[in-house]
Amino acid sequence: GSLMAIVQYFLFGWMILDMIRSKFRGYSPIFWILIVTLIIESVSSYRNPLALHIESIKITVKTVGWLWLIDRELKRNAYFLIKTYAIYQATYVIINFFTLLLFPNGMYQSGAYSSCYFLGYDNTHISVQFPAIILVSILSIYKYGRINIKAWGIIVVVVVSTLITFSATSMIGISIFICGIIILLPRKNKKYYKFIKLPSPLITFILFGVISAFLIGGSTFWGIKDTILNIFGKDSTLASRTIIWKNSLFNISEQLIWGYGYESSETVSSKLVNISGQTGWGVSPHNFYLSVLYNGG
Repeated sequence: GSLMAIVQYFLFGWMILDMIRSKFRGYSPIFWILIVTLIIESVSSYRNPLALHIESIKITVKTVGWLWLIDRELKRNAYFLIKTYAIYQATYVIINFFTLLLFPNGMYQSGAYSSCYFLGYDNTHISVQFPAIILVSILSIYKYGRINIKAWGIIVVVVVSTLITFSATSMIGISIFICGIIILLPRKNKKYYKFIKLPSPLITFILFGVISAFLIGGSTFWGIKDTILNIFGKDSTLASRTIIWKNSLFNISEQLIWGYGYESSETVSSKLVNISGQTGWGVSPHNFYLSVLYNGG
């Protein structure tokens, strides 16, 4: 932990020097969006007496250095960066898979969470697994024009790992991903790509924001949603996520301009879960866009 913190602070210092040298030019729109977002969230933390003030600065400093490095290397040597990150993520996925097989009841207990493995609590593994299958698929298509055996192997390991932990929400995401790569796989007929084109990261960022808002706020699709969720054994609240989304929207409306900044898990749970007779644990709005609005307004 201490060594990683040193690396993160070093990257932050390197980023500042590089920005001064380049006169703040040559960075991608996505990079600036994320940087501004983090800065606003830190300011929001200082405006909220219940927020974690020092922690907000640490989070911002430790995050922006990595964002800068990724943005920089994507322009200089994207293939090397993606390959290195893919190997790193895939290694974690494989090690975690073996711990699932060797310790079916969990390796250790962390607080109230008993089913903890190499990647921690079983419901959080997808945060590493998803980037792994995305990156190995990108590398495979770039190098071979298809998903090769190694990439499919990592995808299978992730699917089996998710089935072992029975994380239904993860299975929904993985199922959508697999359907997506099948649709987007290279075909001999080049006319196919006149109908399917991959948008830029910025357009994708905006597009998924619109889709996210529509799915959270629109009741039109709840009937379809319930049918899909029943297949994966989920209730209509998505394990209380829809309740958390509703409470998040209420809290966001109460502090629309500045948000709440970085708060403790107990404070967030008291606002998003433990109200109106509900009891439980929720450390975030469970949606990236809602989290940005909640933290930074």
